[in-house]
Amino acid sequence: AKKVTVSSRLISSRAVSSASDEQTARRGGDLFIAMPAQVDSFDPLKAKSEDLINLLGLIYETPLKYESSGRLVNNLVDHIQLDETKTVFTFTLRDDVYFSDGTKLTSADIKYSAEKARAQNETTAPEDGEEGEPQGGGAETADGEANRYARFGAAVASIETPDERTVKLTANKPGSAVLHFMTFPVRNEALDAGELPVGTGPYKVESYEAGGQMALVQNDLWWKEPPYIEKIVAKPVGGMEQKIEAEQSSMIDFVTTDVLYAGKYKQPQETQVIDYMTNYYDCIIPNQISVEMKDVNIRQAISYAIDRREILSTVLLNHGVPTNLPIAPDFYAYESKYKISDYDRKLARELLQAAGYRSEPNGEGKVLRLDMIVLDDREQAYKKEAAKAIRKQLAEVGIELKILEQEQEGYMTLLEGGGFDLAYCSFYLDAVPDMEYLFGASGAGNYGHVQNDEINQAISVCAAAVTEDEMVAAYSDLQRVLTERVPQIGLYYRMNSILCADGIKNIKNPRQNAVFANISEWYISYTPGAASAEPAEETPEQTEETPAALQTGDGAGEETGDTAGSE
Repeated sequence: AKKVTVSSRLISSRAVSSASDEQTARRGGDLFIAMPAQVDSFDPLKAKSEDLINLLGLIYETPLKYESSGRLVNNLVDHIQLDETKTVFTFTLRDDVYFSDGTKLTSADIKYSAEKARAQNETTAPEDGEEGEPQGGGAETADGEANRYARFGAAVASIETPDERTVKLTANKPGSAVLHFMTFPVRNEALDAGELPVGTGPYKVESYEAGGQMALVQNDLWWKEPPYIEKIVAKPVGGMEQKIEAEQSSMIDFVTTDVLYAGKYKQPQETQVIDYMTNYYDCIIPNQISVEMKDVNIRQAISYAIDRREILSTVLLNHGVPTNLPIAPDFYAYESKYKISDYDRKLARELLQAAGYRSEPNGEGKVLRLDMIVLDDREQAYKKEAAKAIRKQLAEVGIELKILEQEQEGYMTLLEGGGFDLAYCSFYLDAVPDMEYLFGASGAGNYGHVQNDEINQAISVCAAAVTEDEMVAAYSDLQRVLTERVPQIGLYYRMNSILCADGIKNIKNPRQNAVFANISEWYISYTPGAASAEPAEETPEQTEETPAALQTGDGAGEETGDTAGSE
């Protein structure tokens, strides 16, 4: 019987960029960051603020984790084995992981954490998400649908712990949902009874003042190389303006912000600005109840007529990444050949002519007149400006667009009731977007009334894929179908920014809710002769074996895994 096993990829666990002559990587130093002014709970499953999620990510770790490309790799799990039915996943834990108090990690901790995660049913969209618009795509919506752990956890039929290092999860049906579920924060039941969070991550809580700051220090028991930065202090800050003011006045060293004008704070040798992609995806939804929107030529013409890069430049100040699909452009299974986010006015005109409409502002023929609803919200004023830019661009190919600005209640009434031709919409997408939610016949986010068997089949194949090869093939076909059928007209993934002291070095590949992903490689630069901090020891570059997605093995029970995991 053929078994599916894990293959290993070697990645560097400490790839610190070389220091210039004027700065040297040294161990030591304190980093001051922001945390919410009010924290009701340090339960990592209940955290909504991006600042709190990022803070708790320094303390807790996950069995599997996402790379910035969306690829799943091992973390606290040493290796994985999958039976021939592709429904029974056996996870073997690392043998060198301890909670910061000295308690050794066991399979009981994984089961406890998994059950806690499965019990969650709150939205995982950040609390600063846009009210009044759907925030779904990962089974999270503004009206409180189940979060990603409930979505993926629903696929788990049973959890067993044969021994202290082994966890066996049985799925209801073949697919990768179990693997995505195994990204929950790992906790210990006894330690959870305490007031402060205790995890296996690179830092542990040294002190916390209720309503005040929290101090973290290195976790001496961490199973990886210790971070360069010895202490991180999280200071409570009230709101976005206060965060920026605190960073600008050097009260804190590091903040994240969603303001579009973040670039103006960049100052050489003082403040650096690092943009990173968020999970917020903006798009136009064509309502396929509308006669005009049923025509795929018209949907394609609108997509080709929109210059996304111009909108990003003039409206969002380049705080976005153009896309025509609800799949991140840096997703490891993304197929660049299906990218049509660069506009093509000539092709748009040809498609309109094929549909029987004029293709010039003053041309002859039937005029395509459409309306588009957009949320009228002062906090998201850019959306109305983007809608105006889209109206101007569509006018260049002969389409007359009427913009209907609606406040929250009116917007949602029209969106849910189908009272529109086009809708400017935002979704908060999961790392693995729920395409069934967006396009399925019963999907809560299928506001465009998409009913297409080919799309449904492609979504089903993606859900059933387990190995990396299967995932790449399945997502390639899904992108082909979405590009051809155009159930949505993607615009861009929005970007946030990091404002931080220029002396913080080696920040790599930050993503929303994971800005500290490579915190162990960060260091605070010092000029030669500086008295503070001890120079880092020069050691050969180390590597850790990090299994990527599952691959098919050639023989029963074979494993191509870590040296520690080979049996």
